[in-house]
Parts: sequence; C-alpha cells; structure tokens
Amino acid sequence: MRVVTAGCPGRPEPAGLLVRPDGCTAWAADSGGPDTRDELAAALRSWFGTPDGAAA
Repeated sequence: MRVVTAGCPGRPEPAGLLVRPDGCTAWAADSGGPDTRDELAAALRSWFGTPDGAAA
C-alpha cells in the first residue's frame, strides 16, 4: 500500500480516500474522527484481508 498526502485549498474535503489499484474509490471520508478510523480499518480489512497475527 502506498500513502500519498495531498491537499486542495479550495476544497479541503474529503479527509481521506482509499483508492483501489484499478482507480476506483473503495472508501472516502469527510472527517478524521474516531469513527472514520474504524471505517477505514474495516475497508482495509475488506480489501486486503486481516493481517497475520491481528485480531479479526
């Protein structure tokens, strides 16, 4: 997974995107709150699977 940080002063949202290798958006969020992190974690598990040794 590659992390890219970018910004657009005229449109500060979304706060985060998960873009699949084929260019489709797999997840997006407008805020960076705790619920957002849980939703991202679920999207990452859905796309990549549960890491070895991690709780499901």
